[in-house]
Amino acid sequence: MITGSKHKPESIVKMKFIHSGKIISEETKKRMSEAQKRIGNKPPIRINNEHHSWKDDMACYGSKHTWIYRRFGQANKCENREEQILNFKCRNKTNTFEWCNISGNYIRERSDWLKLCRSCHRLMDMTEEKMNKALKALKKAQQTLHEGQFKKGQIPWNVKYITFNNKTQSITTWAKKLGINHTALLWRLKNWELERALTTPNRYA
Repeated sequence: MITGSKHKPESIVKMKFIHSGKIISEETKKRMSEAQKRIGNKPPIRINNEHHSWKDDMACYGSKHTWIYRRFGQANKCENREEQILNFKCRNKTNTFEWCNISGNYIRERSDWLKLCRSCHRLMDMTEEKMNKALKALKKAQQTLHEGQFKKGQIPWNVKYITFNNKTQSITTWAKKLGINHTALLWRLKNWELERALTTPNRYA
């Protein structure tokens, strides 16, 4: 039985790259497609669990939003603005619209999603737990540094107010009183004693 001659290694490489970078016209692509259809070859369309990369509930946050976008298109309105369906009214603050999940389980059904403006989306996502966490962080960020708590070079990043000589003012107010800017006063607090930092006026004024 004659099986034919074997190709040389260099010939195999040439055959492999002979069509590399070759531009095929749209007309040729169309003819190739029609030829494949005539002989019964159709490209398989695999979606959802038929696709080899399907992860179902294990998919990430972005993938689930991409799924709803591809199935039902881009969010182009606020459903809470047209008719109040949430426990608050739309504030008409923005015309940027987003898909918002209702249950938090990201079920792949249209009934589990809403089209909302960005403002309504943020308010809907702000649960009681998140609200309490945000208020706690805000309270911590506005803490006051009292005279007895001050240590040279150790000013916390979240200090907004300073109490000195029984007077509590924001760092910005102290800076204006001294005729310097906010950054300059922060430098003083990190490098000077508190009394010197809050009593020495701007020497260039």
